[in-house]
Amino acid sequence: MATRSKATRRRRPGAVPLGQLTSRPAPPLVSASHGRPRSPRARPPRRPSGPRFGLSKPRLALSKKAWYAAGALAIALTLAGLTVVPRPSRAVIKLVSPALAPDEKAVPRATLRDLQDVALATLVASWRHSPTRSSALQQLPSSAPLLEQGGKAEVLYFCNEHDGYCSDASWPLVMALDQFGTFHRLGYVASVGSHNPATIGLDFYQSSYASRYIRFVGLEMYTTHRLGAGRWQPLQELSPAQQDVLANWDIPPYTSASGTLPFIDFGGHYYLAGPGYPAATLATSGVASASALQATWAKLAGSSGLAQAARSLAARMVGAICLAINDTAGVCHQLPAGLKDIPLPNSFNQQTAPPPG
Repeated sequence: MATRSKATRRRRPGAVPLGQLTSRPAPPLVSASHGRPRSPRARPPRRPSGPRFGLSKPRLALSKKAWYAAGALAIALTLAGLTVVPRPSRAVIKLVSPALAPDEKAVPRATLRDLQDVALATLVASWRHSPTRSSALQQLPSSAPLLEQGGKAEVLYFCNEHDGYCSDASWPLVMALDQFGTFHRLGYVASVGSHNPATIGLDFYQSSYASRYIRFVGLEMYTTHRLGAGRWQPLQELSPAQQDVLANWDIPPYTSASGTLPFIDFGGHYYLAGPGYPAATLATSGVASASALQATWAKLAGSSGLAQAARSLAARMVGAICLAINDTAGVCHQLPAGLKDIPLPNSFNQQTAPPPG
């Protein structure tokens, strides 16, 4: 069989001789948009995406059912922690809730309901037939600034936890305010001062009051802890505007003596200074206990002259509030005209209580 030499070997169609491989020019780079050659430096080379060192990022591939199951499990564990382990939740609630004053205790819900259930007709009847006189509220002069916030008239109460006169006035005040709204987390204390000591009174420190018609601010300025002769532990600090109310109106001739407490300002229109009715027999016990609270309420809920005087004062307070809010509440239309006839400040010293000593 004849063999072919290297020189006469047939080349494949289109093959390039080995010697010409290095001399053949490279085809020009053509731009897809302009159809002309472009420089290799015109666009930086594309960098590979993903993390460095060629490692791919792990991905957790879960179906929708798996995600739903995980969410349901998390909710179930949360609910179980809230119901099965109550101690941590109670500790958190106690931590975030406002603290009571040192000697203040919370009024039981049953007593709060009893106060709320006192009908306006009962207050009006006591005002008509009470054998014991209660103090008439007085009108502030036109120069007194109006008290309102958020479009509501403000009832501003100044008192001290240790003062028995404050304990006396607190009961009719709550009965009056309950005609327009609702108290929550109301407290009570036993007075230890020189005025009607050992009297259980309602305390407004850290309480809340909700009403469509009025806003109530109860300021307990000092506690029942004595620091020395005539000195008590401070509790609530007054704002400059609140200090002005006492400095301008809790003085003669508007009150029987400077600093008469309690001092209650009804929207900047009317005021009451002092307990408002003779309540010396309201004293029950020097210890703030549930039994002493209930005994005090039993006295005020009865038919004695003391109880009727307290309810009569509450009716007068309702009349002052109705005048301050222009009779916008429904209860205001049930009041007799006499409860809205508040005298001008021309008989300032006709308080039933002696001046503070």
